Amino acid sequence: CSAPAAAGLFTPALGAAKPSKSCGGSQPMAIFEVFLKKDGRDEFRHVGALDAANDELALVSARECYVRRAEGDLLWVVRRDNILSPEREFTAPNADKPHRHHSGEAVAARRKALREMTKAQPDE
Repeated sequence: CSAPAAAGLFTPALGAAKPSKSCGGSQPMAIFEVFLKKDGRDEFRHVGALDAANDELALVSARECYVRRAEGDLLWVVRRDNILSPEREFTAPNADKPHRHHSGEAVAARRKALREMTKAQPDE
């Protein structure tokens, strides 16, 4: 059961609107996205997609296809139709904010200037 799109802000993820081929005739196949993560500080990364008739088969298929060579320790398997994908206009206001991205050069330059000023002042 899917919720209606909120005032046109969201569109279904690619492939979410229609189920793929059926397995055994009665149960439609769903597309699942697979994410893996090595234990530790690494982030989850998308490793692929698969078709499965239900959640349990999706987990087993993901384990057999993506984890058997120990590529990762933690596994996420998500139905593609559960992924929200906003329209570009939804994120456009955040695209032009250069003041939020700096390399630290301005901070380093200010600290250097302050150090030089304190060195130039005689000790009292």
